[in-house]
Amino acid sequence: MEAADLALIEDAVISRIESEDYSRALIFLENIKSNLRNNKGWTIPGLDQFQCSIYKDWLIRILDGKDFYNGRIVFEEAKRLFPDDLELHLLGVEIAITENEFALANDLLLEKDYPPQMNNRVDEIKAVLSQRQEEEETIVIYFNPQEKQIPVDAYVNRTLKIRFFIDTGATTCSIPPSAVEMLGIEITENTPLVSVSVPGAVGLTYEIFLRSIELEGHQVNNVRALVIEIPSHPNSGLLGLDFLNNFNMEIDNERGILKLRAR
Repeated sequence: MEAADLALIEDAVISRIESEDYSRALIFLENIKSNLRNNKGWTIPGLDQFQCSIYKDWLIRILDGKDFYNGRIVFEEAKRLFPDDLELHLLGVEIAITENEFALANDLLLEKDYPPQMNNRVDEIKAVLSQRQEEEETIVIYFNPQEKQIPVDAYVNRTLKIRFFIDTGATTCSIPPSAVEMLGIEITENTPLVSVSVPGAVGLTYEIFLRSIELEGHQVNNVRALVIEIPSHPNSGLLGLDFLNNFNMEIDNERGILKLRAR
C-alpha cells in the first residue's frame, strides 16, 4: 500500500485467495482501498477493475462447482459495487439459473441492454434458461423397455405413497381397496357403482374422487378413480387418461424414457 504498486497489491490479494479464500481476500482488498482513501485521499488506477475481476473469478468458480459459497450473496455484493459491469451481470444470471430461480434469471437478463459483441453470450444463456425451465416442468420417467407396464410412485391426497402403473389405454385412474381405507375415504350406499373391465378385474366397482395425485412434484387435483384390486399387482393402482391428459406425453419405447410436460 505504501508503494502504491498495483501489481504488488494484486499479488498480495491473490496470495490471500490461495492461502485463505475469496471472501477474506476481498475484505483485505477493501481494507486497502479504504486506507488509501482515508489516509492518502486517493486511489490506485486499476484497483476497482481488479476487484471486479476477482468477483468474476469467484462467481466462475462457484458456477464450476469449485467453491460452495452462496453464489447469490456474492453476486449481490458485487452488483452493489459494480452495477454497470455487464459480464458480471451475466454471471449473476447464470447463478440464478443454477439455483433454479428462473423468474429471477429472466428478470436480470432483461434488466440490461447488451452491445452486439455480447449477443452470442446472451443468446447462449437464453437457450440454457429455456432448456432448464423446460426440464424443471417435465417429469422424466425411465422404465425397462422389455416390460409392458411403466411403474411409478405417486402421492395420493398428499399423504399416501402408492405404486401406480401408467396405462395410456385406461380412461380413468384406479387405486386398490387397501388405499381407500388408509386414506380414510368412506364408501357408502350413495357411492356410485360403475362397470369395469381391465385385465384381471371385471364387474362393478366404486367410483370415487381423489383430492390430488402428485407425481414427481407435479400435482393434479380432483382426480376420478375406480377402486380396483389388480391381481397381478396387489396394493397398486393405475394412472389413466384422467391424470395423463393434464400433460403432453412423449414416449421412447426403445430407450425406455417417458416424458410428461404439464400443459
